[in-house]
Amino acid sequence: MDRAKDTTKSTPFVRHLCGSSPSAGTCLSSSDTHCSRGTRRNLAAQIFGILHSLAFNIRNRLVCTKLRIRCWKNAHLHDVMRSKKTKPAGPREPHEMTELAVRACLVASDAAFNIKDFLVNSSRVALLAVRDCERELDRIEQQIDQQLPAAIAQVTEVEARELLACLRFSTDLERIGDLLWGVGQRVNNLRSPLPRQDSGQLIEMVEILERMLQQVREGFSKRELDPAGDVLREDREIDQAYKNLVRRHLQVAENASLPHSADVLLMAQALERAGDHATNLAEELFRLIQGRSLRHTPKKRLHD
Repeated sequence: MDRAKDTTKSTPFVRHLCGSSPSAGTCLSSSDTHCSRGTRRNLAAQIFGILHSLAFNIRNRLVCTKLRIRCWKNAHLHDVMRSKKTKPAGPREPHEMTELAVRACLVASDAAFNIKDFLVNSSRVALLAVRDCERELDRIEQQIDQQLPAAIAQVTEVEARELLACLRFSTDLERIGDLLWGVGQRVNNLRSPLPRQDSGQLIEMVEILERMLQQVREGFSKRELDPAGDVLREDREIDQAYKNLVRRHLQVAENASLPHSADVLLMAQALERAGDHATNLAEELFRLIQGRSLRHTPKKRLHD
């Protein structure tokens, strides 16, 4: 009687698993009990199969996602490397020593301008400015000379050629500063003013030198050869002015009694040598831009 009651209580759940709706007043037979057990096993197997399939699909999706992410990263890295190789090189920032060399050109031009002002107006301020320019050129040459060994070991061949040009620029410009300062000191030590004709010819030579230095700075800053060609042509002009002055002092016998003749000739020689240094800078521009040296080339061929 107790067993019948227990079976009756479990009937609705078992019949529901078998797919039949429970009806009132019916009893659970032995075949129904067997059916309910088989259905439970089938249901558990189905659930296990679904869970296993779901877990397998999830694992496959994760693996595929990881592979896709890896492919995206590799593709992105490939694009980045290809863009770096094909990207056109932009303007390179000038090296610190290149900026120093350009500054030295500007300082030398200022020294020539001030020596001309001193010859024209006897300005004490102009003479002091020439002295300051000479000291600044000394400082720039010393700085480039100290920094060059370490800098040239860390650059490419093209950049090394540029750094060597900066060294040569600083050397020639420092020498120009010394020559102009020497001219200023010699004029300042004269006890009487220079004759007008002598001062006029010296001023002419200084003006030519000033133009040469400005053209050197322009050519070096813009990497252009036209200003360098102008410097080579104007070197002939400063040489001719120097020859005219020397010829005038030596042509007539009474010229030996001209006041300050020796000082004038020495100042003219210094300005002519400063022009030669400016010509060296123009030749250095040809070597830097075209890769060929014009040194030891006859002046006639250079001017042509």
